[in-house]
Amino acid sequence: MAVNFFSDTNFNCDNVTLESSGGNKPNLTLKATSSGNKPPTFNFTKDKGAAGAANDSVGLILYTSDNDAQEQTVIASTLVTTEDATDGAEEGKYSISIKNTSSAGTRESFSLTGNGAATDATIGYDTGSVTTIAGTLTMGSTATLDNSGNLLTNAATATNLVASTSTAVGLGTIELGHASDTTIARSAAGKVTIEGAPIQTTQICTTHHNMSLDSSSSTADFYFPINSLADGSSSSLYYTRVLPAYDGKIVKILFRGSNNMGSSCVINMSRRAHDGTSTSHQTSGFQATETFNGATKSTVIVPCGVGGSNASDWVFEEGDQLGFSLVKNTSSTSVDLVVTIVYEYTIS
Repeated sequence: MAVNFFSDTNFNCDNVTLESSGGNKPNLTLKATSSGNKPPTFNFTKDKGAAGAANDSVGLILYTSDNDAQEQTVIASTLVTTEDATDGAEEGKYSISIKNTSSAGTRESFSLTGNGAATDATIGYDTGSVTTIAGTLTMGSTATLDNSGNLLTNAATATNLVASTSTAVGLGTIELGHASDTTIARSAAGKVTIEGAPIQTTQICTTHHNMSLDSSSSTADFYFPINSLADGSSSSLYYTRVLPAYDGKIVKILFRGSNNMGSSCVINMSRRAHDGTSTSHQTSGFQATETFNGATKSTVIVPCGVGGSNASDWVFEEGDQLGFSLVKNTSSTSVDLVVTIVYEYTIS
């Protein structure tokens, strides 16, 4: 039997239940028959009879169903609360909570929160959450995607993606276009691959040196000249002085000698600060030192700032004066020596 109400009706009671055993029933319809562009309204009103406050609950909808033990369980809920109750600056929060196995109740998994002139959106609960977007994701002036410590920042032009955390974005790949198009992936620290081809993203340069140590050379410091000159063992012979163009470090130094220089040779780096008054190399107390085995005619790679035992010492600042010297571990040996020094600059 239908019951019709033709005037405003108030129900002053605690509970109203609509119950039906029919399919897709009960069915609650709000029907507007006016000719204007005004919708029907379902209005949750909170009237405390006192001043409102932040976190006031305004409206709650519960979605309850049986589990397989026929226990009534809240599967999901929507809740509206007052985020800020300040007169003239009111802000609200709308949230959707979902039941998951991590708790007895529901967990807030989606929310919209007023934030001044903006609205903040939060999607997902816990770092294992997956957000799937079927269509195109459009970002504003600055957008941040955070996945288990991996940070991607999209520039205003939406053309640059920059990794900005210590745990770089190498847990996955970036696809430009469809999955069959350009793929960008992290291969190692400071390096990426584009379609499998490695791209060096750090700023690397090298200097190359030749020197000749005659049979009278002893186990002293020999400063690198740029031409083939014998016994540059005086700190007054500055054939090679390097002024780095940026802050950085010496990554490694490669040696290839024509003869045995000894099993415990030493490479030193002297540094004069860019704001100092002296134009001389350091002749003692070198900033950086590494020992290597020079008793071979094969190329020897000495790890300095990357993997060396004194890696933290092989650093410099823009405009510092750098000098390098070699100490043989055997005397009375003539050696024609080729040296390559690898620099890594920090360009900002």
